[in-house]
Order: sequence, then C-alpha cells, then structure tokens
Amino acid sequence: MAIFGNVRLCSRLLERGDGRQRHCRGGFRGRGRLLTLLREHEGISQRELADRLGIRAPSASELIERLVADGLVEKRLNAADRRVWQLFLTEKGTRLADVVGRNRREEADALLAVFSPDERVQLAALLEKLALSLARGRDGASDGVADGVVAGFGAGCC
Repeated sequence: MAIFGNVRLCSRLLERGDGRQRHCRGGFRGRGRLLTLLREHEGISQRELADRLGIRAPSASELIERLVADGLVEKRLNAADRRVWQLFLTEKGTRLADVVGRNRREEADALLAVFSPDERVQLAALLEKLALSLARGRDGASDGVADGVVAGFGAGCC
C-alpha cells in the first residue's frame, strides 16, 4: 500500500536528515528529545522519562548520567519516595534546551511549509491516530507508550 511506503520513506529521510539539523550538531543528537522533555516536565522521574522516550530504563539511565557529567542535568532524590530520582535541567541545560527547541521549531516550519495551516492540523491528527493505533497493536493492548508521548512530541530528528 502506498501509504506505508510513503510513511517508511518519510521516516528514513527524517532520520537520515539532510545536514541541516543544527540542533543535532555538537554531539547532541538523540539528547535533544531528552532535553526538550525535561524542559517541558521539570522534576520527571527517570522511569517516566524512559517511558515517554520509548526506551528501556537502563538506556535512559546511561543517557542521563552522560548529561549529568556534561553539567546539563541534575538528579535529586524525591522527598516523598527516596527510591525515586527526579530530573531537572541545570542553567546550562536550560539554555541548550531553549536553543534545541528553537531550532526544532524552525526546522519543522521549513519542512512543513508545503502544507497550509489546515493541512498541518489534519496531518498531525491523522499521524497521531495512526501512532496510537500502532501503539495499541492488533489485540488492543498498549505497547507501553505513555500518555502524552504521541501528542505534540517527536517532531524533528531528535
């Protein structure tokens, strides 16, 4: 079916990029999503972060430790549950998240310039519907995609 062929092609082209993804330069490819998520959800737990990123907890932990070492993220124990680490951007991390976010918006605007505002809304709604259907699977069970992961997240290459 042409739809899935085009979805796969778009996915490959977005993943490969064209060298214009400024927010991915400087060794931050893949970390942009995490920084953006932390900017939007200050104090999120490591487990919730992994769920929202759609990665395993050990992978998230490794990524977080690198960001802590780079001075971008700070881990704090949850006062109510001392087994839970909460994550916060440092001042340096906040500045970088702002740059990444601005660059992502500019790139998304450039990529989507071929669509009218109404077409953008329609495309977003259709892609969200498809993503939720894929996350549920054929048996209707959730694939572990956290609420809020699909809506408004995943734009750009990171």
